[in-house]
Amino acid sequence: MARTSTARKVTPQNADQVITHRHQVTLRRPTPLQKHEKVSFALAGVWMFLLTLGVIATNINQTHAEFNYQTITDQVTRVQTRNANLKEEIGTLGSRTRLMGIAKQNGLTMNKKNVRNVVK
Repeated sequence: MARTSTARKVTPQNADQVITHRHQVTLRRPTPLQKHEKVSFALAGVWMFLLTLGVIATNINQTHAEFNYQTITDQVTRVQTRNANLKEEIGTLGSRTRLMGIAKQNGLTMNKKNVRNVVK
């Protein structure tokens, strides 16, 4: 069996009429910046720099304020804990059973007729 090539060579029918287009490319030089444009760019750069400094300063102040807040919160918690401990100690020292024990050790007795309950 003979191998046959199924691909055919295609030749352009109008090979002589190939049209080439040439475009003339001209390079345009960028125009130099005007004085007011330069000033505007400089002012915009300075403004961006100042805004950046403002953001950084604000972040630093916020961090410092948070640190102070945490310090004060810790101090308040310590004082509240100390107050609670002192109230408990006052309650223990002023309890009726303790006072009666001390009175008994010193030979004192309580006259129940002279006891009054005072409510604040």
